[in-house]
Amino acid sequence: IFSTIYLYFSKHKVLFFSILITIFAVIFFLVSHIRLEEDIIRILPKTNKVEHANYVFQNLNSSDKIIVKIKSSNSSEVDNTDELIHRAELLSDSLQQLVNQNLIKEVFYKVDPSQMMEVMNFLFDNIPYFMEEEDYQRLDTLLSRKEIAHTLSDNKKMLTSPMGMIYRDALLKDPLHLSNSILKQINGFRLENQYKTYDGYIFDKDMKSLLMFITPTNPSTETSLNKELINKLDKIILKVSDSSLNLNSDNHDSEVNISYFGSVAVAVSNAQQIKKDSFISIAIALILIILILFFYFKDYRLILLLLLPVVFGGLFSLAAIFLIKGAISAIALGTGSIILGIAINYSLHFLIHYKEELSVEK
Repeated sequence: IFSTIYLYFSKHKVLFFSILITIFAVIFFLVSHIRLEEDIIRILPKTNKVEHANYVFQNLNSSDKIIVKIKSSNSSEVDNTDELIHRAELLSDSLQQLVNQNLIKEVFYKVDPSQMMEVMNFLFDNIPYFMEEEDYQRLDTLLSRKEIAHTLSDNKKMLTSPMGMIYRDALLKDPLHLSNSILKQINGFRLENQYKTYDGYIFDKDMKSLLMFITPTNPSTETSLNKELINKLDKIILKVSDSSLNLNSDNHDSEVNISYFGSVAVAVSNAQQIKKDSFISIAIALILIILILFFYFKDYRLILLLLLPVVFGGLFSLAAIFLIKGAISAIALGTGSIILGIAINYSLHFLIHYKEELSVEK
């Protein structure tokens, strides 16, 4: 069959090159419309286990957070709390442009007291759901006449104290202190050993670093979309870190250092590194193959003939992927360096055999 095809096109070269050019034109058109994805997960095999793990990871609320750390760069005991708060406000204002550009959803860096009251109200409204068996056993004691009188007496003292306005709403919702055991359980989740709050701002335990939390619009797997976010975030941080923005320009102890970390930043960095390494590995493999072939054949025309089927096969595969799926992982294309030697094997075998036989038919 192949000999017949060869003999036919050898007599009709114009038709052959016309068909070849047409096929290449169609393939180039299809390949030019393929959508490249930079989702690292897409390079993994689509097994149930991988898809389940990917679903869990993508739906973790904390997985895509970018944590910004504004830290005092000096090691002295000078209190730079106001300077850190000042930089946090400047950074928050600058990040609003990224919110407007739909690159990030929100910036959280200050605890809202009203949110704390919402949590407390939720607990008070749902006390029975949080109570355990031991709590129900204590109800007999708490609801005794003597215990109620004692509790109401304590409530009166708290209401008449300087802190009475703070306790008022809580006492109205839970006058018998039924939620005390629940609050003790929740208290075990407190992170005050590692973090502190000052005027609503979140600091580390040494009050040397202020923390901010950025929620990107896109998940960490969408590295192509998050690349713009990371690039603009770097520029904003560089601008806000300028020492000329200090509250007191004469105070050199108020220098700050702003850094960030999170799965979004790591994913963007990894994707860029993988693409760079893939390009380098393909380029090195291609150069080595060309040098070896040129050393053996000593004819650049034969090298072009060797590479032409590989290029055609690669482009044809991408065109087929476009027709079937419409997109391909850009990171998966890095495997081209692995299959390049295998793909060129057929052309190499054909030309070596042709060099020995000097006959296409054989």
